[in-house]
Amino acid sequence: RRQRQMCIRDRLKKEKKLHEDIADWKKAWSKIADRQLLIEYIYLLTHGEMMAERISAQMKQLGNASAGDTKLEILRKVCFADVCGIKLETKSLISNLTAKTNSDIGEVLKSLADEFLVHVSSEGDYIEGVHPVRSQHIINRLHEYISLDETALSIAKIASDSDISVLFSHYPEFDFDKDRFYANVVDMWLCESDLSRFVQAIRGAFSGSVMQYFQTHKALFD
Repeated sequence: RRQRQMCIRDRLKKEKKLHEDIADWKKAWSKIADRQLLIEYIYLLTHGEMMAERISAQMKQLGNASAGDTKLEILRKVCFADVCGIKLETKSLISNLTAKTNSDIGEVLKSLADEFLVHVSSEGDYIEGVHPVRSQHIINRLHEYISLDETALSIAKIASDSDISVLFSHYPEFDFDKDRFYANVVDMWLCESDLSRFVQAIRGAFSGSVMQYFQTHKALFD
């Protein structure tokens, strides 16, 4: 396997497609080694547009297919959650879908998994993105005309209590109106008798804001 990754890197370098920032193959491979995703590996080596073009074509094809609206809504939510470092409970995701379909929802999920766009746990309890690199491209493509904060709010609604802190720690990374978004979160949760989700959300948002500040000023810290 090590030899294969080196050969891919060397071939890209020979074809002058290797990005100038890439010194060796190990750093790129370490990001996707657990799932051994070739297209993500090549993307990281080249910083190219191959993945974006492929995903754009896939999304167009899905939109024209049977149960297309449902499949795209699932991808928006699952991939957004994946970029935020969490997976979703399948039952909760399905019960909160706004796009309706006459197709069997199990077959819809299976088709997305077969196309290597999502990963469903062996028990079927959880669903997650294949990899954050791929998921980021998918949410970029599927939010060209749909507000990202709408998806963020829908994920806050269905995420497990144990995932709220992690989820909200990633929200500072996204470019949408945070004041309006957090006001909508408060309105959504205000009637709940248990305020623990508020506590976890505040904890996550604070830690995420600190990390965002560090990333913005990383050069100065270095």
